[in-house]
Amino acid sequence: LSRGLGDVYKRQTLANLDDCLVPGAWIRVRCIIYSSEDSLTIEAHELVLMGRDSSTRLTHDPSWWRQQIGSLADFYLNHLLQGESTPADFGQYRSYLDRNGCVTGDGRQETALLSRLIYGFATAFMLTGNATYLEAAQQGCSYLIDHFSQFEAVDGLVYWFHGVEFDALGEKTVVLASEAGDDLHAIACYEQIYALTGIVQTYRACGDPGLLDICKKTIGFIRKYFQDKSDCRGYYTHIDPLFFSPREEDLGHNRCRKSWNSNGDHVPAYLIQLYLGTKSEEIKDLLVDLQDLLLSRFEPLDGSPFIEERFHENWNSDHAWGWQQNRSVIGHNLKIIWTLLRLDHLNPDARTLSFCKRLAEPLACHGFDRLRGGWFDMMERTSPHHLCWHDRKAWWQQEQAILAFSLLQVAEPSQQRWGALADVSSDFYNSCFLDHDNGGVFFSVTGDGTPWLLGQERLKGSHSMGGYHAFELCFYASLYGNILLRQKEQTLFFKVIPDQIDDGCLNVAPDLMPAGSVEVAIVRINGELWPSFCSQMMTVDLPPGSEPIVVEVTLISSSNQFQLIEEPQASADLRCFLMKGYLSDDVLTVFKQQLESLEGGQTLCLNAVGLMGACGAGLRYLVLLRQGLRHKNKIRIINIPDSLRQQFRDHHLSN
Repeated sequence: LSRGLGDVYKRQTLANLDDCLVPGAWIRVRCIIYSSEDSLTIEAHELVLMGRDSSTRLTHDPSWWRQQIGSLADFYLNHLLQGESTPADFGQYRSYLDRNGCVTGDGRQETALLSRLIYGFATAFMLTGNATYLEAAQQGCSYLIDHFSQFEAVDGLVYWFHGVEFDALGEKTVVLASEAGDDLHAIACYEQIYALTGIVQTYRACGDPGLLDICKKTIGFIRKYFQDKSDCRGYYTHIDPLFFSPREEDLGHNRCRKSWNSNGDHVPAYLIQLYLGTKSEEIKDLLVDLQDLLLSRFEPLDGSPFIEERFHENWNSDHAWGWQQNRSVIGHNLKIIWTLLRLDHLNPDARTLSFCKRLAEPLACHGFDRLRGGWFDMMERTSPHHLCWHDRKAWWQQEQAILAFSLLQVAEPSQQRWGALADVSSDFYNSCFLDHDNGGVFFSVTGDGTPWLLGQERLKGSHSMGGYHAFELCFYASLYGNILLRQKEQTLFFKVIPDQIDDGCLNVAPDLMPAGSVEVAIVRINGELWPSFCSQMMTVDLPPGSEPIVVEVTLISSSNQFQLIEEPQASADLRCFLMKGYLSDDVLTVFKQQLESLEGGQTLCLNAVGLMGACGAGLRYLVLLRQGLRHKNKIRIINIPDSLRQQFRDHHLSN
C-alpha cells in the first residue's frame, strides 16, 4: 500500500487482493516487459496499491496532506535548524542541503530560497496549528528582512539582494547581483517576487503589519523599475544593479526581455494571498491586469499548442534565448492553467476556460506519461513534441498538474477525466517522490519513478529547490480535495494580535474560490467556540486585545448547508429525521418549523450520521427542544459522529 510521508513501514497483507484488482483501479506495477513480434508479456514483481479496495483512495483521506506538510516542516526544522525544540537559528541556514537535510557546499544563503522555506513553515502552521512552525516563520522573516533587504530612503522602497555569503571565519559578504547562470550580474524579477513569498504567507498567518509594510515597499520597487509603463505593459525579467534599468547593455540576452516568470509568477507567489489578507482594491487591480496579460499575451500564435514563455519588449516571441529556445516547460503550462482558473474566481472572464482546455488537452497527450504515470520536464513546442534531453520528472511539475486538474474538474464537473488526471498525478507523486528513509521529497525521478540521485538533483536544497512547492502542494491539494471535490471540512489556523488587525476583522479565505462554494462553519478562539463571524464573507470579528490569540476556522463546502430530511415513518408514534451538513444559526428558523408538527406522545429520533458540525445556537436549540418537550415527547439523538461526540457531551446531548 502507498504510505504517507512519516508513516512507519508496515508489511501489508490484504485479505482479498481481487477487491483491488478491478477495472478502473489505479495500480502501479513494477515489472519487466518482454516483447516479440506477436506478443507482449508483462512480468509483475511489485504492485503499489492506492487503496485497500477499489472504492477508496488513500490520498483522499482528509488528513493525508496535513500529515505530509507536518512531516516536511519537521524535516527542515530537525535537520536544517537544529531541532524543533529550540529557537530556529537562521544564521545556520544554507541554500545547499544533502539528501539528509544537512548543510553541504559553500556558506551561501540565497534570498528567494530562504523566503520559500519561510513560506513552508507558515503554511504548515496554517494547516496543522503547530505553533512551532509559525515561530520559525516569524524568526525567518526577521532574519530575512535584517540581512537581505535594502531600504532606499530616497524613494522609500525596498529591494532584495540575491543573497549573502559567509566565509570560514563567519565574515558576511552581500551578493547584490545574481551569480546564477541565467541571471548573471543582474537583479532578477523572479527573485524579488519570491522574496515576498514567505513574508506574505507569514503575514496571512499572523497579521503582522510590519510584514505588510515591507510587502508594499517591495511591490513599489517592482512596479517602479521592472514594470513596462508603455502600452506594451508587463514586467521585465531583469534590471541592472547600478541603475535599476532593463535597458543596460551589460544585461546581454536578458536586456529588455519578458517571460512567464517575470509576469505570471506574481499571482501564485504572493499577490493572491496578499489580496485575501487585505482585500485591497489596488492589489485586486494588479491581479486583474495580470489576468488580462496572461490571456492576451501567452496564447500561442505560431500553431503550437503550448504557451510562449519568453518575449522581447514588444511581446514578440524570443525563440533564441539560452537553453529555452523554442521549448516548453511542461510545469509552466500547467501553472498558467492553475493560475488563470484561480483568477477567474476573482474576476470571471469568458476566455479563461477555453484557454485552459486548449492547453490541457495536448498537455495530457504529450506531457503526461500514460504508461508509467507522472509528468515530464520539457518538450519541443513544435511537432512531434519530443522530450528535451531526458525523460526525468521533477517534483514541482507534478504539483502543478495535481492543482491545475483539480480546479479544472471543479470548473467542469461533468468531465470526470480532469479529476482522474489529478488523482493519478497525485498517486505518482505520493508513490515516487516521498523520501521515507531520510525525509522530505526528491527533486526528480527517472521515467519509471526511481529517484534520480546525481548532480544537483540529488540535493534537498539548491538554487532550484527550497521549502516551497512541496508545502504549497499540501496546502492547496488538501483545500481543493476536502472542500471542493469531496465536500468535507477543512480547518485552518491563524495566530494574531487582534489590535493589529484592521477593524478587528480577520479575513480567513484560504484562496480565490468559486463564488458561493465555501463558507465558515465553526470558529474557535484559543480552543473555545466563537460565535462572531460572517460565514459567506469568510471573516471573523475578533475580540479586542493586545495579546496573540489562536483562531481556528473550520471551512466547508456551501453544498454542505444543513438539511433535515424526514425518513420513512416506522410507526405512528415514531418520527425520524436525518441531519446532514452543518447546523448553523441561519437555518435554525427552518429547523424549528420542521419540528413544530410533532404530535404528543410521538418519539422524535434525530439521526446525526450526516451531521458535520453545529454552532453553539444550534446545540442550545436541541437542549431547549428536549427541555420543552420532555413531558409529552421522547427525543433521541443517534449515530453522533466521533468528531462531534465531545461537543454533544458537553451540552448533555450524548445520551
